[in-house]
Amino acid sequence: GEKAKAQAVSSVGEERALLLDLDLIVIQHHLLLLSLHSDWVDTTNCSIVRTELLNESDDCRSTSSYPCLLVFVNIIASGRRVRLHYDEPVVTLSPECFYTPKNQQDKTELLEEAQRIKKTLSDLQGQAMECHISTERYPEDAIMKRRYTMRLALQCLLWPTLMLAGGILLVGLVMLTQCLAHLCAEVTIEGKRGCTVAGVLRAQQE
Repeated sequence: GEKAKAQAVSSVGEERALLLDLDLIVIQHHLLLLSLHSDWVDTTNCSIVRTELLNESDDCRSTSSYPCLLVFVNIIASGRRVRLHYDEPVVTLSPECFYTPKNQQDKTELLEEAQRIKKTLSDLQGQAMECHISTERYPEDAIMKRRYTMRLALQCLLWPTLMLAGGILLVGLVMLTQCLAHLCAEVTIEGKRGCTVAGVLRAQQE
């Protein structure tokens, strides 16, 4: 009875582990689809032409509580000037600004961070760099970095797939061990042969 309970608990644990691996694969599959259907699929070369740290008194200043860094780039292929943002969420969260702070710091720290980023971008002014554009939905904007890419999605999909394959192999080995143990117990009860794998195989042949 205790052995049967232990086997039942083990079976439940194995099923939950496999379901967890399947859930991870489904999540990563959605991430892969998201990267394939991104609005920012067009990659081109651009160059920074202007960086400006907006003041709170500026008419175009957003109502956000952090310093707004405005960055313009030229699309080299077409010569068109657009606003540059760090990644996709910034375009919707703060359409004017280059980035949004990751955490709420005090005003002085936020200003210093914005000035450091402005200096870094200013040093790149006039140099060709890779950026991503969306000609249909966001024709006046470009982003420096895509948050969801094909490479990232495939990397994230690799580990859950390997875990699932390893889980299936482990469950298969456990089931084989349980089967051999059951056959070995039957042979032992009958008293015909010793509890060995060879004995079990000979018993099956008979």
